[in-house]
Amino acid sequence: MTRRELVLVSVVSLAVLALVVAPLATPYWWDAGAVYAPGTKWLLDHGFDARPGVFPADLSRGHTALFYLILAAAYRVMGAGPVAGHLVTFAFAWMAVVFTYALGRRFFGWQAGALAAALLVASPLFQTMASMALPEMAMTALTAASFYAFARGRIAQSAALGTMLVLVKEVGVACPLAIAGAVALEALHRRDRAGIRRAAVALVPVLVLAIFFADQKIAEGWFVLPYHAALFHEEHSLLEQLVRVIRSLFVDGRWIALLAAAALAVRRRDELARAWREHRAVFVAFALFVVMNLGFFTKMFFLERYVLPVHVCVCVVLAGCLGVAGAAVARRWPGLAAAANAIGVAVSRSSAGTDMTSGE
Repeated sequence: MTRRELVLVSVVSLAVLALVVAPLATPYWWDAGAVYAPGTKWLLDHGFDARPGVFPADLSRGHTALFYLILAAAYRVMGAGPVAGHLVTFAFAWMAVVFTYALGRRFFGWQAGALAAALLVASPLFQTMASMALPEMAMTALTAASFYAFARGRIAQSAALGTMLVLVKEVGVACPLAIAGAVALEALHRRDRAGIRRAAVALVPVLVLAIFFADQKIAEGWFVLPYHAALFHEEHSLLEQLVRVIRSLFVDGRWIALLAAAALAVRRRDELARAWREHRAVFVAFALFVVMNLGFFTKMFFLERYVLPVHVCVCVVLAGCLGVAGAAVARRWPGLAAAANAIGVAVSRSSAGTDMTSGE
């Protein structure tokens, strides 16, 4: 991707996001108001000391604290209030859209990159989360950036981004685990010992997270907040929960793109096979990442925002299967028509607003 193209994508993404998110001065609501804003204010007033045992557990909720610290830095610069928190989230949303474009472009061409970014930003869930000071948007952006670094063969950069990801929220560990798993499988397939070393580098974020949990155990007496542990072991129908998690990825019109992509993928099997051969490790990482999230949140308490990072992978693959990068217009229009319908339905259902009625 050229510098000129990057600037163009960044400017267009910025303009679109400015139109669809809630005003920056929107009051905090839900967990942003009940947990993250108070926790951030505590850090601002107590020297940014986010160590377990110092940062109160009823504010940290046992999570890694990088997102709190980023918000606290914004509070220091702009004042403690909604504008600072929402501006941070807006920046991460912008990053998520740009890196989603970059992933789609790398695999399938610029048209697919643009469509992947459009499918993502049109989602009412994405627009709502881009309007809230919660860590899921930061996780989405860092997940997309980590996968993009991996797609470019920059495993150390991917691990650095993955480390930031797990420090924003511990469930982000699925991304570096998926990348490490894909690298290891590729190394075994090729019988490449150097690949094992690359897998070890990819696992650095997991080591960082393990150190955090060990510190939390020493300071608090538990690895994971007991409340969260109880939620994981709560009894519920696993099949119903699995359906609920999968459904969350394709609501608000995206199912139209899914059905069209499934039909068109058969016709484009040679092109998709070529993309698979060229980027197999990344697609395997995508698949592992999706499976880990589906498995964990089938067992765990679930809100739709929790799998927002998975939407990046879904949108990129859908855009590739829809075939919008074909040379002939006649080959492009079915995918473009399906995408336009999916995006139209999503936009018609957008509900990011300015008060407590705007849900998660």
